[in-house]
Parts: sequence; structure tokens; C-alpha cells
Amino acid sequence: MTVLSHIVRYASAAFALVLLLVGPLKAQRATSHIPVDSVYAGDRFDLIVELGHDGLGESLFPHELIPDSLIAGNRMRLPIGDFLLLAVRSRGERQVSDGIRLDSVVYEATTFAIDTARVDAIPVGIIDGVDTTLVLADGAEIRVASLLGEANPELRDITDLALFPRSWWPWVLGLLLGLVAAWLVWRHVRSAQGPSADQVPAPAPVPPIEEALARLAELEAMDLRSVPDIKAWYIELTSILRTYFAERAEVHALEATTGELINDLMRLRADRPVPREWIEALHNVLDEADLVKFADMRPVVDKTQHLLRSSRETIEQTERAYRLAEDEARRREALAAEAYKPERAQQEAASATSSPEHEDTESTHHTPGKTP
Repeated sequence: MTVLSHIVRYASAAFALVLLLVGPLKAQRATSHIPVDSVYAGDRFDLIVELGHDGLGESLFPHELIPDSLIAGNRMRLPIGDFLLLAVRSRGERQVSDGIRLDSVVYEATTFAIDTARVDAIPVGIIDGVDTTLVLADGAEIRVASLLGEANPELRDITDLALFPRSWWPWVLGLLLGLVAAWLVWRHVRSAQGPSADQVPAPAPVPPIEEALARLAELEAMDLRSVPDIKAWYIELTSILRTYFAERAEVHALEATTGELINDLMRLRADRPVPREWIEALHNVLDEADLVKFADMRPVVDKTQHLLRSSRETIEQTERAYRLAEDEARRREALAAEAYKPERAQQEAASATSSPEHEDTESTHHTPGKTP
């Protein structure tokens, strides 16, 4: 039992003794009972305390007979007999007859006693003006059932060996192994025959611009005023932007912070044709999204729509810059190939002129004294 339990027990006993000394005895009747017959140790149950009186005074029940300083916060642990009162579940009153009123309190109680838990008497009081009268309610008792079964003291002899039916698991395991072996043989034969004509080729990967615009279209179709989780909406928006730049600009956009991503794009502008103005626009969108995701800022609808339009424009203009750069690279390759063709033809002609077969042919055509 804790120190608080001892203090509460002694304080309630002292307070009850004071009430006995200062209060005149009147015709009151107090009772207590428990609605259930038995509980397990630690179970919670109802303990009902009732006080009948003439209605001229106010009732005092056990939890009101101890100082508030002995109750820790909102938790009441008041020991009464073998019971521990934990809380007041309800309190009520009703008029039984003329001049007789019945007050009652329903406590939530528990017990950790063995076999039987009981309380001999429960103190309650009546305040009538300056007089306080103490009444002892009848005790209550409840049987505490054991969680363990009753032990059998009789020793028993060793029983015969139990006969178990033959297990059918080896047959199931053999069947499964046979099916696996047959599948491996079929797969080997199929691979030896080569790919079949009806095999469908793997679909081509979706270009980053098409994936990004399709996901943006889903966000644009949402009604921002009815989006249940605006933070998830912003997470999807930044995921679209980061995924596009990770695949198109070949930077670690998914793992990097906003500052690291912007620094990487600025540093790679010489090799990655992303215009500076669109890098700054991307920076603005990611900064606003970070405020919503990490600072719990609640954005207005107009600001969110503006960020959505800015995200689409950033992706489209970045894609346009990349395609212009790719077209320029292809044009330069074509010009280099065209410039290489005459030089290659001259090299082939020079090589053919200096070959031995060409020299023999020319000597045959120009030998003096011979007619063609």
C-alpha cells in the first residue's frame, strides 16, 4: 500500500471521529451495495452508497470527507476496507415520500483482495446548518474469483503413448516439388525455342514532360476550396516539379533540399539549358510549398492557383529550352556530317589514284608503239 493510501485512511478516520464528536445523531439511514456477485482481481465495478434523510441538510459521501490535498489531481484513489475507490461515476437524489429524500453516489471501484473483498462500514455525513452528523452505512461484500484454476492434488500415472495418424504433408510437399520441376522444364524448353511472335514489347517510357503535365492536370481539376488536405496537395505539386527536373536536368532533385536543388541548377546552367528566370520561378514555388508543408501555413486559394499556373509555365518553358537546345545540337551534327562528305570523297579518290591497279591500267593505255 502506498504512503498516499495510509494518509487517506488515517485522514478519513480522523475526520469521521471529529464528526462523531461534533454532530448530533438524527434519524438517517445509510446503505451500500454492489450490483454484481463476483469479480476478478483488478476488475472495475460499481459501489453504490445511499443515504436517506429528511431533506433539510446536505449529504456528505466518503470522497467528500477527506481534504482535496490528499487527492492527486483528477485521480481519486480512496481506500475503503478492501476496496479502492477510483472515481465518481454519478450522483443523484430522489424524493421517496413526504419528508424523506434519498441521495446516492455510484463509485467506480476495484479490489485486489483474495477470495473475498469487504468493507464493514462506510462513513457518510449530513450537514444541517452548523451541525454535522456522521452515519455509518452498512458494509458490502463481494466474491473475488481467481484467474487460475483449482489445483488437483492427486498425482496421475503416466499415460500410454498417443497414436497419431500418418502425416500427409510429405505427399503435398512432393506434389509441390513436382510442379516446380515441371515448370522449370517448360520454361527451359520455351526459352530454347526463342521468343514467340505474340510477345508484346515493353511499352516505351513516358517522356518526363508528358508525365508532369498529366499530373498537373489532375491537380488543376481539383476544387481547391474542397480539398480535405491542402498539405498533401502541395506535396504532390512539389513531387511533380522535382520528378521532372530530376529526369530532364539530370540532378538529384528528389533527395535534395530546395536550396541544394536551386544551387545545382544554377551551377549546371552552362550544360543544362534551364533559363535563369524559370529557375527563380521554381525556387518561389518550392519555397511557398515548404511553408505549407513544414510551417503549417494555410494558403489562400488565389495564391495556390497562381503557384499552379507558375508550375505549369516553368515546366513548359524549361521543356521548350531543352528542345531548342536539342534541335540546335542536331543541326550542328548535320552540318558537320555534310562538311565531312566532300573531304571523305577526296580521301577515297586519292586512295584510289595511288593504288597499284590504277597505275597498271594507266601504263597499259599510254605505252608507246601499241595500239589500243
